[in-house]
Amino acid sequence: MVNRLKEIDESEREKLIEEYKGRILASGAAEMQGLLDALEGKFIRPATGNDPLRNPDALPTGKNFYGFDPSRMPSQGIYAEGEKLAEELISNYLQKHNGQFPDKVAFNLWSVETLRHEGIMESQILNLLGVKPKYDGFGKVRGIQLISREELGRPRVDVVVTPSGLYRDMFPQFMQLMDQAINLVYRSTEEDNSIRIHVDKAIQELNNEGLKDSNLIKRLAMVRLFSSESGSYGLGVDDAVQATDKWEGGKEIADVYFNRASHLYGQGFWGEGKQAIEEATGKDLAISLFKKALSGTKAVVHSRSTNVYGALDNDDLFQYLGGMTLAIKQIDGTEPDIMISNLTDPGNMKQESLDKFIGRELNSRYYNPEWIKKMLDEGYAGARMIGQVADNMWGWQATTDHAIRSEDWEEWNNVYVNDKYGLDIKEKFLESGNLYAYQQMLARMMEVIRKDKWTPDQKTMSGLMDVYLETVEETGLTCSDQVCGNEKLVDFMKKTASTDLQKNALENLQQALGKIHNSSSNATNPVQKAMNQNRPDARQKDISSKIGQKDFSEIAQNAIRNKSIQKAPKISLKGYRMKEEKLISLKSDSKYIHHKNLAVLILFLGIIGIGILFRAWSNN
Repeated sequence: MVNRLKEIDESEREKLIEEYKGRILASGAAEMQGLLDALEGKFIRPATGNDPLRNPDALPTGKNFYGFDPSRMPSQGIYAEGEKLAEELISNYLQKHNGQFPDKVAFNLWSVETLRHEGIMESQILNLLGVKPKYDGFGKVRGIQLISREELGRPRVDVVVTPSGLYRDMFPQFMQLMDQAINLVYRSTEEDNSIRIHVDKAIQELNNEGLKDSNLIKRLAMVRLFSSESGSYGLGVDDAVQATDKWEGGKEIADVYFNRASHLYGQGFWGEGKQAIEEATGKDLAISLFKKALSGTKAVVHSRSTNVYGALDNDDLFQYLGGMTLAIKQIDGTEPDIMISNLTDPGNMKQESLDKFIGRELNSRYYNPEWIKKMLDEGYAGARMIGQVADNMWGWQATTDHAIRSEDWEEWNNVYVNDKYGLDIKEKFLESGNLYAYQQMLARMMEVIRKDKWTPDQKTMSGLMDVYLETVEETGLTCSDQVCGNEKLVDFMKKTASTDLQKNALENLQQALGKIHNSSSNATNPVQKAMNQNRPDARQKDISSKIGQKDFSEIAQNAIRNKSIQKAPKISLKGYRMKEEKLISLKSDSKYIHHKNLAVLILFLGIIGIGILFRAWSNN
């Protein structure tokens, strides 16, 4: 934070270091006190929020933070910064692709990002289209105006936007502003107007499909905003990506993305999907309209304005940016450029390729022994976090071609399995009470090998398998999707086992898994679940298991006797299937409502009766 401040002397610098350190240390207690005060209905002091590296005044946390007035987004200064990034995006693409112009670009918009950068991405979108905001005398945005082709100095760029569900709810006014911009730009008659060219092509295709209503056809062709159904959040791509035994080529994942994100916004639509569009046109067009809009996209862009979160410590980024990339590849056969608008330092905002952004995150965090030590010191949660990073690495590899490479898994193996820094990583997972996370991580790595995304030598594969079987002996089965739910992985491991000990242990493992599978009667295909569910974040994992740790441990001991392992205490674990139960059935609930309404009616009639009697008495 201090290093970003300019023109301060050394003494002031040291003073600020101590001040910011104190604010950070005070944040934990302030958060707790703020929560308790809120629960008691007490006043919570308001203050600005944002990422602490972008805005140190956000510290200490625990305050009732606020953002900005969205009616002023983007401000003139923010628009100017977005214009620079838009020009950088075009310039970088021209240089990389030998002068080819990026006539179509797709953006993901998140509300949490916009709250931090205050409209930088929105400004990029407007400038790429060749429009700019109009302001009233108080700095509020009052519409948009066209930038002439001569002033713009380049062709206009067609832009497709997929806002998140939360963005749709928080910033509908920008979605409307962009919709207005599409209408305005379409009317501009220059020959290289890519928006007009692409819309007219879509109009012709819809005419060829037999649609008759020319006004409806034009509205459908001009839609450039697509998201999840109104009132729905998330895309479900994460569940599909992790269910690796249910798909092979990626088409199924793209289908989940298309199904969830193909609801239309703008041009008089607000969340209409398959059913509504079919009723309006007589044809199943919603997904094909989304595909037409995405087809020909040269680059996909997402922002990162936080120093707290990256690209690999959450599954949301690969769902949106990776899911969009995979979808475009399924349509066109080639992958677009994947760009991150790196806004983490407001004084040095820039466009970066996704692989560069992820590479820096891997080296500065997950391959960094200091980061690893601090995370493992967090115990159970820290162990879980490391396991999740491996899952998210796979998420990027399943949805993009180059974000994660074989070399990345090789280094991950060296750091976390071979323990190149001598941190006793496996023992730390065991001490944290979460060796399951380590076991799941190892299963994930072997599944990456099975899917031909990483091709290590036989020694590395055999070493991975040995450590995996050791964890099973020590702590039982995690019964995660990869461990208990992926029979293809077990078959693959049996085929590639290099020693009799491994083969025997895997045979016994398969027997143990058979007991678990026999105890589970309602397995769900996560890919189909993601296609059909209304709320993908309401996840249900089938973790039922009637085989305990001891059952498999005794089987495995005979196969791995020569391994000197300090075993964890044997604790028999049982799982239970979680079922939703309604405390009040619809029938009983309606009866309750009926009785309640009846009581209100009787009370109302009683009051009227008393009023009549009182009036009669007063007249007498």
